[in-house]
Amino acid sequence: MTTTDAPDAIPAAPRGAAVRELRATPREEHAPIRLVIADDQRLFRLGLSQLLGTDPRVEVVGLAADGEEAVHQCELLRPDIVLLDLRLPGVAGLEAARRILALDAGTKVVILTASVSEGDVAAAFESGASGYVLKDSEAEVLVQSVLAVDLGAQVVAGTRAGKGPSLPGTARGAAEPEDKLTPSEHSILRLVAAGADNRDIARQMGISEKTVRNHMSHIYDKLDVRDRSGALLYAMRKGLVHA
Repeated sequence: MTTTDAPDAIPAAPRGAAVRELRATPREEHAPIRLVIADDQRLFRLGLSQLLGTDPRVEVVGLAADGEEAVHQCELLRPDIVLLDLRLPGVAGLEAARRILALDAGTKVVILTASVSEGDVAAAFESGASGYVLKDSEAEVLVQSVLAVDLGAQVVAGTRAGKGPSLPGTARGAAEPEDKLTPSEHSILRLVAAGADNRDIARQMGISEKTVRNHMSHIYDKLDVRDRSGALLYAMRKGLVHA
């Protein structure tokens, strides 16, 4: 899909248009992933649209300049994924994410931002986002993140030269907490990165769901994180898993 050079040339659904039986529609096999880009910087969203428009694996179907418009476009266009800036005017990015997910239209949220704050990373995943990608990422990194999220993975990407999103308890240069993980715990982390839930993990590893929960609890303790998202973010940050 290629976008035009005209400003915000991608047609947007009119505000107030009726929405009937809003729910996810399965994408045809090999069809591109449909995206909405929401960013208040006009040149950035247009440039990103044109850049992604050269990749046949994705299709930009809508652009939004604020959070309210992002929610509206997701309601009408039902994209597979929305790329949301964290600092949107009006309805902020995380609130927009919550509203989009509440539509239950099958749209997944990837936060696309310049913020490397650990608090912002945690807040993004707590809001229900599936990905957190820095704006200075290479185009292929962004596309690969979108592809991974579409397959059900959670992604944090865009760190460079030791800088970027990280998690509490991940001091650089100190003894590494991940060294305490057993081979089984490493395997579970890889399955979590692939989007598996406890039932899937139990089936693939031939253990009970209770054993999976016990392993997850040990992983949280060893990595000094609070929950599943925290463990996954830590593992991705350290390169233990790849989405």
